[in-house]
Amino acid sequence: MRIYLTQHGEALAKDVDRERPLSEQGRADVQRLAEVLREKGVRVEQIWHSRKTRAEQTAALIADAILPHGRPEDRTSSRSSSS
Repeated sequence: MRIYLTQHGEALAKDVDRERPLSEQGRADVQRLAEVLREKGVRVEQIWHSRKTRAEQTAALIADAILPHGRPEDRTSSRSSSS
C-alpha cells in the first residue's frame, strides 16, 4: 500500500475570506500537481480531506485527475481541533 500526503494549495487570507478558499495561485498550483500525478500514472482508491474549504477544494482538483471511481471524503474526526 502507498500513501500520498499533500498539503492544500495556497489559500486566501482570513481577512479576505473567513472560509479561506484556494487563491487563484493555489488553484493553479494544485491543478499542475494533479496533471503531473496523472501523467506519472498515479491512481488512488481514496482521497481524504479535512473539513476546511481549501482542503476540500484541493482534494476535488486532485481527485478529478487521479481518482477514477468515487469522490474525496471528509475524514475529519469530530474530536479534532480546527485551525
